[in-house]
Amino acid sequence: WQNLLPLIDNSLASGNKNLVVGDAKQAIYRWRGGDVEQFATIGSSTISSNLNVQERLESINRNFEEKILSQNFRSTKKVIAFNNLFFQKIQNILPEKLKDFYKDYFQKDEFAKEGGYVRLSKLEEKNEDYTERTLQEIKLIIEDAVSRGYLYSDIAVLSRRNENGNIVADFLTENNIPVVSSESLLLHKNKQVQLIIALLELSFNPQNKPALIK
Repeated sequence: WQNLLPLIDNSLASGNKNLVVGDAKQAIYRWRGGDVEQFATIGSSTISSNLNVQERLESINRNFEEKILSQNFRSTKKVIAFNNLFFQKIQNILPEKLKDFYKDYFQKDEFAKEGGYVRLSKLEEKNEDYTERTLQEIKLIIEDAVSRGYLYSDIAVLSRRNENGNIVADFLTENNIPVVSSESLLLHKNKQVQLIIALLELSFNPQNKPALIK
């Protein structure tokens, strides 16, 4: 970040503008160490013990102009209404240092299409069968969506970790629900490839029971 400051300062001194686009609410790389405060606090009175850095920060602060993009062109009206309500509610429970990131949460829906649907549900993790209940819930939601005319290609399942996504993908495949994922695209996951490998192993050793079972 500090390596960028001289470049920005030089550009401003030459009469040019610099553009930073970001949304602190959507700082999706925060979990990988991304520091959303770096762009979220641009234009504020950030203090640095390094005089060179401080001088460049003050130059940016003097030239800073914030533009809030309040019109949502991408989502449907009901999704926008849900987002507005959600961020309005969580503002009351956020720590003070995060509240500024959500101060301009409200989005207009003048250009949005009608419709949309949001459903939230939470399964208690206390019971040992939490994973199984989660998988069954995912399966029921997918089956319900398909019964209402959606295609499998319309549906995405997101997970926090790859291993969780792999468990879901394997479960859905076992239940005859087609899945495309980074794991499912691996050659060794393909049933035809598994069959060929098993036949080759049997050709070398007809007594290879695991290959015979495959």
